[in-house]
Amino acid sequence: MEEQHELLHRVSALEFRIHITAQLIMITVGTGHLYKLCYERIRELTGRDLSMMKFSKYLAANPARLERIGAWLVNGALPEEPTSTCQALRKYCCYDKRKRLSYHEKRRAISLS
Repeated sequence: MEEQHELLHRVSALEFRIHITAQLIMITVGTGHLYKLCYERIRELTGRDLSMMKFSKYLAANPARLERIGAWLVNGALPEEPTSTCQALRKYCCYDKRKRLSYHEKRRAISLS
């Protein structure tokens, strides 16, 4: 007698887990790479550090902005944009000014020592 496997979304549970794992890896790598590019550009333009947590939350809440962020990285600021991507990332994704050092500030301090 042939063994029956449980099906999820018309694929086996194993295929479903593989698919979900592959998608999570793609999201993690993609977001990490995008974060690095945005971090470097924001640092260059504003001198401020981009928070990965704030950046991830911003992308999750505003997935439509992903296309604008990509265009901004490739082409720079677009004239038809009412609020520039750089200003939005600076406002919503950079560390706040505070007395204690951010992760990036600590890392720079160590590398300078």
